[in-house]
Amino acid sequence: MKTLTLTEATTLAIAKMERAGVPREQAELVTPVYLEGDLAGRPSHGLRHLFNNLEQFRLGAELRTPLTILKDTPVSALVDGGYQHPYFVNLSGMKLAISKAQQTGLAMVAVRKGGGSGILSYYTRQIAEAGFIGLIMANTPASVVPFGGTEPLLGTNPLSISIPRQAAEPIILDMATSVGTFNQILLAKTTGQPLPPNMALGPDGQPTTDPQAALNEFGRARLLSLAGYKGFGLSLAIELLSAAGAGGRLGRQEGYVHNPAYFHGLFLVYRPDLFVEQAEFDRGVEQLVTDLAGIQRAPGVKRIRLPGEETNRKRKEGLARGTIDIEEATYQFLLND
Repeated sequence: MKTLTLTEATTLAIAKMERAGVPREQAELVTPVYLEGDLAGRPSHGLRHLFNNLEQFRLGAELRTPLTILKDTPVSALVDGGYQHPYFVNLSGMKLAISKAQQTGLAMVAVRKGGGSGILSYYTRQIAEAGFIGLIMANTPASVVPFGGTEPLLGTNPLSISIPRQAAEPIILDMATSVGTFNQILLAKTTGQPLPPNMALGPDGQPTTDPQAALNEFGRARLLSLAGYKGFGLSLAIELLSAAGAGGRLGRQEGYVHNPAYFHGLFLVYRPDLFVEQAEFDRGVEQLVTDLAGIQRAPGVKRIRLPGEETNRKRKEGLARGTIDIEEATYQFLLND
């Protein structure tokens, strides 16, 4: 492992992106999203994810156009990313949704033609810190087998929800709708570690712990849905809301897994006081938090954690420490052209 200060990591990431043709202003804007993954103890979505995004950026080069706002209304918009840097596209969608919600109380923004969003909790955290409730859905290239199937058709299709709190860090749910993520498989390949059992299928349709066997000839994974048919149903709904809602591609996919045309996102932002007074909403949130802390616990359980609580703790510790740890392969990737 390589330990870097946040300043060193920022400098390396920006330089790497600039060498790949990413405009400096975009590189500076998106670097904190990469650092968030490593700070939060999720290296699969940290600086190593830059490889995926630069592949998407490279594949979109011949189709690249300026980011454009389409179908704009006071409460909604469609962002056509023009195959700019993926995080730049998603951050633009998030900021536009917040801006509209500040004027109207509620906003929905769909994004397309960008690429992977990375760690969704980064975006929902920004939404909560602006005082809003946030809900983000994103679909990704096919890497999950539908319940009962053996070939990938759906994405890992993550979901993140943030609830702001007045005197504490926000409650943030951030989850994939698959047992594991595509980036976990790539990380396992890099580190030589086996996959957890019952996370992915091999080419014979049987569970495998070999990360290489979990990938098909196009580099697509064969991940299993979270909670069987329930995760499959949720993933299908997110695919339809994100991709169909943004006018994107759906259904069978062939070719390289990093094709940026298969990533879409949907950002929903609204004020907590749309339905009740802010003080009443805040009391309700804190009452539930208090009740969770005092509920009878199973043997051996010291406390019941809120969604995102462990991530908040690791992130705070990392910021206080001022460093992150990345694997040597990622460090060499950042250094080299």
